[in-house]
Amino acid sequence: MLLSDPQFPTLLQQYEKDPDSVQDRLDLMVLSQYYFLHKQFNTAETIGRRVLKINPQDPKSYQLMGIFFAAEHRYDNAAQNFQKQFDLGDPEGLHWIYYTWHSATNWAAIAPLIPQMLQNKDKMPQIIDDLVEYALHQKPPDQKLFFHAIDGLTDEQLTATHRDYIHYYTYGLALFGQKDRAQSIQALAEKSIELEEFKKIETAMTFNHSQAVAAMNRFESTPMNGQPINLSIPTLLAIATVYFNEKQYDKARALFGKIYPARSNDVFAVVGVAKCDLVFSNFDAAITEYRHAWALGARDILRPMAVAYLASTNDLRQMSDLIPLLLKDKSQYRDILLAYTVKVQPFDKNLFVETVDAISDEELLENKSVASLAIMGFDQLGQKDHAERLRNKLQASPK
Repeated sequence: MLLSDPQFPTLLQQYEKDPDSVQDRLDLMVLSQYYFLHKQFNTAETIGRRVLKINPQDPKSYQLMGIFFAAEHRYDNAAQNFQKQFDLGDPEGLHWIYYTWHSATNWAAIAPLIPQMLQNKDKMPQIIDDLVEYALHQKPPDQKLFFHAIDGLTDEQLTATHRDYIHYYTYGLALFGQKDRAQSIQALAEKSIELEEFKKIETAMTFNHSQAVAAMNRFESTPMNGQPINLSIPTLLAIATVYFNEKQYDKARALFGKIYPARSNDVFAVVGVAKCDLVFSNFDAAITEYRHAWALGARDILRPMAVAYLASTNDLRQMSDLIPLLLKDKSQYRDILLAYTVKVQPFDKNLFVETVDAISDEELLENKSVASLAIMGFDQLGQKDHAERLRNKLQASPK
């Protein structure tokens, strides 16, 4: 039985009326999960211990208990149960031990696990993901461990089996000098049928208003009031995107914030957090997140990243590396370039001239903000007559 099973409410009612009347191990496991999700941890643990008594040699029962302890930040108890799971022959226990100490930010406790994780990495793909994440977290990143972890994996296996962590792999490969392979894997991942679930994000971005409202209502009517329980990361990202597009920024930021700590190298999550921080005028945070997303391969964030810089109190020269990219599509980014030239200290005369080169006053006047920036630039350039002529045309133009 699952929590979504139509018969579950009856089972729950039976248990709450007479706990001893429920004896089936699987029914008890589902009940313990229910109470855990509703943060009734004592009840969940009590039922979990009953499950262990029924079959003390079942590794999944120890996994269940370990998850309960980890949620309560009882990390030592959690690790002990996951170790028992592994000792009983389930390699997934190693992943859960890693997860426990990762949650506790106790990287030192993970180090002794690495040899066993390497020995068992072919038994469970998630262990390889863990090793890659650990290798990249080290200071400096552990190149030897990274390549040991992915040894023997083809590009097709990486995109098919490790799709949730694909950005870790491409980032690591590029970092350690294999940029061509990183780009190849990224291109393969984008085309892979196995990545179809990520299309949910794109679908969410094209919802019309009524579809978006329906999606949000379904999400908010789920148990735990939409907490990210039993939902895939792409689904959560899709819902967060819907919230953002519907201008429910508080809900979008809250949901992106739940995803981000566990998926800090998922470009969709990083960009989502950055967009929300930009809306809330957290410009420094948005800049940091957009830079991280850029390092992960995002290339459609040039405008919002530049806007964050222009709105911040930072030295604008910190965005100077973006200028050549903006100039490649000058017509699209003319407002950004002009804003930069008139705000940066000192005034960037050469960039201003390059930005307005071969463009008529009429073209500048098509966008009033562009025209206003151009007037400021001509003033600073010393071309007062041109600035005044453009100012008069702007004032005479239709409101």
